[in-house]
Amino acid sequence: MTHLDTVAFTSWSVLTAVCMISIGLIYRRFTRTGKNETRPS
Repeated sequence: MTHLDTVAFTSWSVLTAVCMISIGLIYRRFTRTGKNETRPS
């Protein structure tokens, strides 16, 4: 692998991880507000 391939693979992995985390947080937030609305946290 060349240096450019390594940078592209790393950036793609980071981007995928950020997308997965953001989707997980949004899904958790929606399910949390949907199940128990009494808890402020």
